[in-house]
Amino acid sequence: MMVHQIIQQIFVESMLLKIHVFIILKRKMSVSSARNLGIEPSEGAYITFVDSDDWVDSDYLEVLYSALMEEQADIAISTYKKI
Repeated sequence: MMVHQIIQQIFVESMLLKIHVFIILKRKMSVSSARNLGIEPSEGAYITFVDSDDWVDSDYLEVLYSALMEEQADIAISTYKKI
């Protein structure tokens, strides 16, 4: 699948789920700079980062959000499993 097709699919799915998705394409930026650029326009209560080489379960956000609500926490951090 081409990059533009993936981006289009993300936008369609996010509209159906009523999730706001911003995709900013920049070249030659450090990970920190790219994340800071993404944080600037964010308006929601929570933000998450998934790298291009990461794989997450389909309920990833639901699990993190539920943990935040149950524990009345301000931050949720997940672990990783090398596969």
